[in-house]
Amino acid sequence: MRRRAATLLTLGAATPVLTGCGASNAIDPAVVANAADRTAGAGEARMAMTVQAAGQTIRGDGLMDLGGKRFAMTMQLPGAGQMEMRYLGQVIYLHLPAGARTGLPSGKPWLKLDLGRLLQRRGIDLSSLQSTTGGNPSDTIQQLRGAGDVRKVGTETVRGVSTTHYEATVDLRRAMAKLPPNGRASLQRLIKATGRPTIPVDVWIDGQGRLRRERFAQRIRGQQVSGTIELYGFGDNQAIVSPPAGQTADVTSRIPASALGG
Repeated sequence: MRRRAATLLTLGAATPVLTGCGASNAIDPAVVANAADRTAGAGEARMAMTVQAAGQTIRGDGLMDLGGKRFAMTMQLPGAGQMEMRYLGQVIYLHLPAGARTGLPSGKPWLKLDLGRLLQRRGIDLSSLQSTTGGNPSDTIQQLRGAGDVRKVGTETVRGVSTTHYEATVDLRRAMAKLPPNGRASLQRLIKATGRPTIPVDVWIDGQGRLRRERFAQRIRGQQVSGTIELYGFGDNQAIVSPPAGQTADVTSRIPASALGG
């Protein structure tokens, strides 16, 4: 359980880190930076994600509230089966495969992990923070605000939608300067996790200025992590809610605070 939770947090922290290759035609960085507001303002969208880490591949599909820091996803875990994950604010809910529940409370199919409480155990006060610790894919969008040195790669179709493919360098410090103080925690943690304030970005943006795809490949706490995130089905308004309390077991106290790194 501890290893799996730590892996999820590592993968979550990796989600915002992007990379690309090949480029031409330098353009105004605002083309990518403005995608943060335009994507967040689109409400909800469907999301598909593939992440490779530690020699394994995890695939997931779900729904993301682009402006509300919420998402719900079903993931395929190698050798374990299907897991459902819901991320609401500072709380993660996990519905693990039956074979992965050994030693966990019986009759409680959902596990609750409160990231705010974990950070408090490390002496970090989250009472004034709206952002979480970098595990929420919506944090990826905020990082685009720091885009610079943008170059157009070409035009491509993503899930039937025409997009423009860009690569850029994202300055996380510049992105933080454009956010309120209570929205900077995830970027600060990402800088610490990667050991660098800038990251390369590879993104696909549609005709309305919304992010449609991004790829990442980066070392997070010494581990190589890479993958792809795609957004589609904008405006798919479905509620993302926590599981029933009677079906949920809070395992926050069982997870070491060191699982968050830092």
